Amino acid sequence: MRKVLLFLSVVLVVSIASTAFGIDIVYDSDKDGNRNIWGMNADGTGKIQLTDTSYYEQGPLWSPDGTQIAYTRIINSSTREIRVMDADGSNNRHVITLNTLSAFATAWTPNGSALVYYKNESTCERRGYKVNIDGTNNILFLDPSIVGDHTVGRISFSQDGSQVLWDSQIGCWSPTTEIFRAPYSNGVIDTGHITQITFNNSNDGNAMFSPDSSRIAYRKSDSSRGWGAPFNIYINDPDGTSETKITNVSGSYKVVWPDWSPDGDKIVYHSNISGTYNIWIMNDDGTVPINLTNDSYTNYHPDWKRITEPDIEVDPIEYDFGNVEVGNPSTMYLAVSNAGGGEITVDDVSMKYAITGE
Repeated sequence: MRKVLLFLSVVLVVSIASTAFGIDIVYDSDKDGNRNIWGMNADGTGKIQLTDTSYYEQGPLWSPDGTQIAYTRIINSSTREIRVMDADGSNNRHVITLNTLSAFATAWTPNGSALVYYKNESTCERRGYKVNIDGTNNILFLDPSIVGDHTVGRISFSQDGSQVLWDSQIGCWSPTTEIFRAPYSNGVIDTGHITQITFNNSNDGNAMFSPDSSRIAYRKSDSSRGWGAPFNIYINDPDGTSETKITNVSGSYKVVWPDWSPDGDKIVYHSNISGTYNIWIMNDDGTVPINLTNDSYTNYHPDWKRITEPDIEVDPIEYDFGNVEVGNPSTMYLAVSNAGGGEITVDDVSMKYAITGE
């Protein structure tokens, strides 16, 4: 009987999907009757509800590694909570309770260990704070008095963690806010090197760095009428020298809350240009706007996951079947664990054999 010695080498390329069923963008919506956290793919497909409570839940934020989502819960008129959950909506846990009329989580710290939020101390005083995701070490992070202003708005970081952006309101209930930038290292803002980016005497805010930190996107009111004015999105250099308007709405329409795609080629935002607030994306020059949610509900605060999951190449696996008679099949079972629910693709299969006899 002729026998064959078989050597089997298999190379696997594993594409690991997001732990939240592949979703790229999270946002809040009242689609189910209450305001909850939702997610979807970058093309608007695959919408999934991630929280389901009777509370008002808003402002979802991807963690830097894309495995967790933070958000703000309104308990009642004087109580707010900041919470964190896994990217699929599971393991939802409390971070901190804040007894205040207004509070909002705005960013994860670059290393993913803490959250930054703003909180109203009084009607005209709103400061930025930082708290570890386990609720410990809640400290003052940003006092608007460093730039002579009364309130802090959205705080965000460059993706490399070296810079921080924020907007500050000038005066109490003033329609004028400006955007500032400062170096950031070792968990501390370098208040000795603050750069004011906008000088528009308008309502500028919601500033976000592009992934490579070379540009900033933000909303700006096109008149001094405060929130009643039209709002458009502008792009600028981090030093504030190259402001470019990329949307052009008028009247009471607003294009606000921009965030960048991981490659920096697109911007997601919410806008009422369709009659109700929906989540939209467009190219980074403002062209080709696409309504992703496209419904009659109110959809706010989109956040685009900054990381993309790379393909993982598994080292070749060699299995020796030993001596096998021709016509007598043998089976190899290969188990791949911890693949994150992703699709497993066999890229190449090669077989070596040697005839050892008859």
